Amino acid sequence: SVNRTPTVKKVIFTASTSALCSDPSEYGQGHVLSEKDWNKTASETYFPYYYSKTVSELKAFEMCGSQKRWKLCTLLPCIVIGPPLSRHTKSESLTTFKKLLLGKMFPMVPDFTFYHVDVRDVAAAHCIAMSKEEVEGRCDRPFEVLHDALAADHLLLIAVALRGGE
Repeated sequence: SVNRTPTVKKVIFTASTSALCSDPSEYGQGHVLSEKDWNKTASETYFPYYYSKTVSELKAFEMCGSQKRWKLCTLLPCIVIGPPLSRHTKSESLTTFKKLLLGKMFPMVPDFTFYHVDVRDVAAAHCIAMSKEEVEGRCDRPFEVLHDALAADHLLLIAVALRGGE
């Protein structure tokens, strides 16, 4: 579609940290993942979701590289959570999180940590990445890179609210 739409100048693609690796230990102890890393171990049978995110992002870069009209920025958020668009969701992820948070999975109290980001912050990162000419390429830490812009936007919203919505 983008190649058939001459007015498009930039594409923001939601990729995933899954495209960086399947297991951080595959790079060795002390390695800090960055936009230079690609998931080399995922396959159709081993972490197929990670594989699909890696293949789709690689394809996006291939498409971008085959032309000169539009730029590509891929954002790599981790697990995206947040309010659903509808109150009538059948999402198993949301159901599981809700049960866990409400204590309905007792005695299961998992000892785990996972990185996550709010879906509203992902949307804000997309808007900022689209509006900032210098943001392009692979962005594995979109919320660090775009932090100043997000902070400025939030301060502006607070200032407007304090002035009574002017």
